[in-house]
Parts: sequence; C-alpha cells; structure tokens
Amino acid sequence: MWLIFFSTGTTLLHLAVFVSYPRTGPMGMLFVLISTIIWTACFIFLFAMMTGTRRPTVLFINTAALLLSFVSALFFMPQNDGVTVFDKLSLGNYPTRETLYIGLKRVGIDYPELKLPEEPPELIEL
Repeated sequence: MWLIFFSTGTTLLHLAVFVSYPRTGPMGMLFVLISTIIWTACFIFLFAMMTGTRRPTVLFINTAALLLSFVSALFFMPQNDGVTVFDKLSLGNYPTRETLYIGLKRVGIDYPELKLPEEPPELIEL
C-alpha cells in the first residue's frame, strides 16, 4: 500500500512541476515518464531492502526519497530557455494563470476559466 502511495506521490509531484512550468519543449513529457519510472523503481528497491526495518524508519526514508524526487524534478525538468525550474522559483518567476492553462492543456485538460480574457478590439471612431 505504501509503495502505491509513494509512486503516486512521485507522479503527482512531477506532473505538478510539468503543469506549472509547461514550456519544456518536446522532451518534457518524456522526462516526466522516465523520471517517474526511475523513482518508482527506487521505491520498490527501498521497500525490498527494508523488510525487517521498523515502520517509522521506512516511512521516513521513503518520504525523504519522495522529497528528493521533487527536488530532482525542480532541477532537471527541461525548459526551452535553459533556466531550471528551481532558478525560476528562486528568482520569483512563479506560475501564472496562462502557464497553468497551457500546462493543463498539454496534459489533456481544458479548463477555460484559467484562460486570460481576450482584449476587445479597439473601436475606431469615424
């Protein structure tokens, strides 16, 4: 049960970074897929190695690995401009409604409430 929890947590954290900063180019979704598979394999091996260990220790180590997977997504998620997501966050470049809309659209979710309203065309006086 905990293996499913940590694997799902890794997937959701990677998708959250992907949706928040969607300008990843063609390799973004591939990065999410491969990184999620690698971290899931890491959790499988961690659970297999710690079969005789006490439960709080197992949960602590796996929670630390989950946070490490999140930090690795922040540092290694490919971006078109070459600046890491971590650097964007540290410089104060937070996700906007437009980037969240684009990110959700890349995942396949159309949520038009996030879309910025279009500006009306200028009126021409005669």
